Amino acid sequence: MNDNLSLPNLPSLSALSQASSGWIYIGSTGTVMAKLTTDGPSTLRFLMYTEPIQAPVELPLRLIEAILVVMVCLELVVLVILGSRRTPLRMRFG
Repeated sequence: MNDNLSLPNLPSLSALSQASSGWIYIGSTGTVMAKLTTDGPSTLRFLMYTEPIQAPVELPLRLIEAILVVMVCLELVVLVILGSRRTPLRMRFG
């Protein structure tokens, strides 16, 4: 308003109807209702704010690639260890 006062945020529509001034936001319809009583010309200004959309939580692609590389390396190590411990058949039965 021209005198730089803020309107109070009221808890309900009935409180707005009984108050001399104030405002209420009705979330189900996305409606802002304001009531203002003045003794002359006044300006009512609405400042709108929209919360930013947050990105979904996901694993970064590089992390997934690193996990896959580690898994493949571990599998290769296990195969090499198992292969080196295997004794030839002729030594086992010979």
